[in-house]
Amino acid sequence: MKKNAILKIVMMMVVVLLLGSFAISASAAKEMFREVGSVGVNNVVAPVPGQCPDYNAQVVNTGAYEIAEINWYRGQSPNNQYLVNASDRFDYDTYYTVQFTLQAKSAYSFKTGSSGTTAVTGTVNGSTASVREVYGMDNTEYLNLVYTFPKTPKNVTIIDSITITGVEEPYAGDRAKYPVCSLPEGVQPLVDGQGYYYDLAWYDGTRKMTNQEYFEEGKTYSCHIAMKAKTGYEFAADPNHLLGSAQYPFPTVSVTINGKAATVLPDNSVAPGSEVIIAAAQFTCKPSRKITHVDITATEPKTDILPNYSVTLGSSAYKVIDFNNFAYRNGVAWMDKNGNYLTVNSEVLKPSSTYSIEVRLEANDPYVFAYTQQGAAIVTATVNGAEATVSASPEGEKYLIVTYTFKKTSSLEVKKVEVSDIDEPKSGNFPDYTVTFGDTTYKNNSYYEDDEVTKNGVFWYNDTTGEYLQAGVDKFQGGYTYSVNILISTTGNYTFAYLEDTDEYTVTPKINGKNATIEEISETEVHIWYAFTLPEDKHVCVPTKVEEQKANCTENGKKAYYYCSGCGKYFENSYCTKQITDIASWGVIPKTGHTGGTATCQKRATCKSCGQQYGDLKEHNFGSAWDYKDETGHAHKCKVCGTHDTVIPHSGDAAKCGEKAKCETCRAEYGKVQDHQWSTKWDYSDAKGHAHKCTVVGCSEHSDIVKHTEGPAATETAPQTCTDCNFIIAPKLSHVHNLVKKQAEDETCTTSGMKAYYYCQSCDAIFSDSRGKNEITDKDSLVIPASGHKESKWKTNTKVHWKECSNRGCDEIIVEKEAHEFNQDGICTVCGYIPKESGDSVQTTDATDEQEPTEGQEPTDEQEPTDEQEVTLPENTGEDADSTTDGADGDDAAPVTTDHKLTRILVIVIGTIAIAGITVAVILMINKNKKQ
Repeated sequence: MKKNAILKIVMMMVVVLLLGSFAISASAAKEMFREVGSVGVNNVVAPVPGQCPDYNAQVVNTGAYEIAEINWYRGQSPNNQYLVNASDRFDYDTYYTVQFTLQAKSAYSFKTGSSGTTAVTGTVNGSTASVREVYGMDNTEYLNLVYTFPKTPKNVTIIDSITITGVEEPYAGDRAKYPVCSLPEGVQPLVDGQGYYYDLAWYDGTRKMTNQEYFEEGKTYSCHIAMKAKTGYEFAADPNHLLGSAQYPFPTVSVTINGKAATVLPDNSVAPGSEVIIAAAQFTCKPSRKITHVDITATEPKTDILPNYSVTLGSSAYKVIDFNNFAYRNGVAWMDKNGNYLTVNSEVLKPSSTYSIEVRLEANDPYVFAYTQQGAAIVTATVNGAEATVSASPEGEKYLIVTYTFKKTSSLEVKKVEVSDIDEPKSGNFPDYTVTFGDTTYKNNSYYEDDEVTKNGVFWYNDTTGEYLQAGVDKFQGGYTYSVNILISTTGNYTFAYLEDTDEYTVTPKINGKNATIEEISETEVHIWYAFTLPEDKHVCVPTKVEEQKANCTENGKKAYYYCSGCGKYFENSYCTKQITDIASWGVIPKTGHTGGTATCQKRATCKSCGQQYGDLKEHNFGSAWDYKDETGHAHKCKVCGTHDTVIPHSGDAAKCGEKAKCETCRAEYGKVQDHQWSTKWDYSDAKGHAHKCTVVGCSEHSDIVKHTEGPAATETAPQTCTDCNFIIAPKLSHVHNLVKKQAEDETCTTSGMKAYYYCQSCDAIFSDSRGKNEITDKDSLVIPASGHKESKWKTNTKVHWKECSNRGCDEIIVEKEAHEFNQDGICTVCGYIPKESGDSVQTTDATDEQEPTEGQEPTDEQEPTDEQEVTLPENTGEDADSTTDGADGDDAAPVTTDHKLTRILVIVIGTIAIAGITVAVILMINKNKKQ
């Protein structure tokens, strides 16, 4: 009995010691550790494209915890991340996440809630970070601190300010044309698929104006300019702006238009605000700048002087252009009545001639000349107070051409021509070729030399037979009509009277006091005629021939002739058509005198009988051709001796480029060769190069071709051009897509995913195939909607029950944790939880293996993340975070009496005593049994 009692006492002591050891262990673990409620890591170098990951971070509280491990991941979503190796370099336009595994130091533990989950908050570089439990480890000693950095920048140049100049501000009466402006590098106007400007226009309020509308004075108009960033550039934008988002960041670029601050808005229907913006600035319409009338004062043209090329303008709103060549001086030119330009400072004004002045004007800024929509000038002009003609300039509304025709220059006009002393024709008489002119302002036209029918510029014509009468041969016959024709030219500077209004000459001709007819007339020449009709002859002659009497050296002879005894008249022929009026003097054959030899203009004739020279020198035989020419003028050569008559200066015609002037009379070249007037810009170009065109009117030559200066090589967006003349050397290249595959992104419960696709790195187009044949115009069609949470079965522990999302990798609590509601049988009426006798296990209501991991469980090899392997970072539930005292990085933790090692030693001692007691009791029981 004593032994049994002793045995019982020993067993009771052992039980008491075991229970005490457990109590001491629990209280020591709780009372001997400081709790850390918040953690932080500083000095983490943010990802920079091209740099390697940083592993030199520092914890905020070095005494309470330390970094056990650092891992970097590529990707923003926890379910779609890939491990980054230490030797990898960060890429552009990518999210990167850093994970720090923190370990509490001795005497410290990380704060947990009542459910045993972590209640620690964390920061990285001062920014809020995610705190997650470490799978398979005690979350009071180990925690994961996770932070995702903002996306690394793209490999582009950011445009944060734009200065736009050159926009023509609105003036009353101007059309609302496309604003012409100058954009900086990296920016281009936005155009649609057909090449039209997307939004480059003027707005009246919210209404877009057409380029056929006109501005009104005093109204306010907005200039809208839609711009697109070129490849390699982006506009500065803020995704966190009140009106922005990650997908469509709000532009923060500042824009000025003609010095005015512009409103900048995105057009997300075209592209995000980092790619496309619309800038708008308001301008108040100024008074009209259109010039509707010009006034010019010019010097009237006067005879025998050079024209004056200086003019006076009636307003400072316009000026004469600075243009000079062979015909222009300071933008002014003179023309004759045929529209031929006069050569500057070389042609005097002729008498009784009509001249026009042409003035080319340029509007001074900001003025322009009034033009219609079709490009016609609607400007009136006066020259010396008289209405002038206005022509539109091909160079546009900044320029105008004014032309005015002056009255004839002063001169002595010949208004009438009177010729007298013409013997009227009588049957049997020879025609008369001797005339008397009314005054000295005109004379017979010496251009026509005497020949068989013409004498002294006079010839007769038989209108009945249509034959010319030969002088000294043909006589008039009764019954025929004869007309006398007289060729006349003016003398000196006289010209025949001309009426400009009707474009006709007003000369009155008379012959023998009778009105004559003008056949042809010009300024200095006229051909007049008058017709006479003879009555029929009644007498018929019967002539008798008188034979010829030959002459000798000393006596005259007589030609043969006919005599009509019936009328007593003498005739030259048997038909009696050529009457001899003075038989005594007619037909005399002069004595031969000295004969033989030929007189010239240099030597008298030599008689073949006596050998003496006789007679006079012969006059020079000047021909009608201008067969003598030199630099100064032209003359007629003697056909015998070669001597020329008076040299007449060359005149008329103007020199053409590369040539001398040609005399309008003899067509000889004279003067200096006219140089080409090359332009100042490269206005001629072809595949070989560029050159300067000649600006002389009518000249199509160009200077020597200069080889093109090649600009940047042709690209898909721009051709290769000459940097000097903009000639297109090589056209744009056809675009070749540079396709890169974008891997599919799985959707999660709360975030959408994305189907795989291919995108072009050059033009940003996207396709469903690797060959770029099937373009995707709606990127939203690739989006995979979020799946939404899937509710799990009830999960429980001894205190609470809850439901999590059963989708893989989520585990988010979707039914909050609540305390069990037990019925009288001890079963939770909500989740069916039945406590076990130990009271500390975790179970599920369906008796499955869906239990929380037990302490001390280590992750298997399959759970360790590897390179390019998707890794799921555990989420922090934060349950019961407010139910315990926050340790604030451990600084306010309760004091301790010992550290972890002391606690372990105490537990080991108590446990050893308990084991020893149990051993003694067992030995005693064995011995007792043996004795029995």
